[in-house]
Amino acid sequence: MGSNPTLSAKIRAFGQSHSYFGGYDVGRFDYAGFFDRRERTARVLSTIIGKPITAELHLNRTPGRHAVTRGEIVADHQLMSRLRDTLQEDIRFYEMMRVRWG
Repeated sequence: MGSNPTLSAKIRAFGQSHSYFGGYDVGRFDYAGFFDRRERTARVLSTIIGKPITAELHLNRTPGRHAVTRGEIVADHQLMSRLRDTLQEDIRFYEMMRVRWG
């Protein structure tokens, strides 16, 4: 991948759940949390591992000039269509996880 790959190229290379989980049976997970519910996720995981976890910590951010707002992406209908096509498997996977642990 080049030094400045497109969003679609990054997703094709890294974003697919089957690549990320490498065939691991996610049914074996005790819990899966979601960013939009990170306070609840922190409480549940704290209970599971018996250690405190803070929901305020947020390290996974895209800084500076490379940051693209969600609104900019959502407003680009052609890009959204390409992303939905590229991420069909991931969307189904995410929806399955939301039903199970949502």
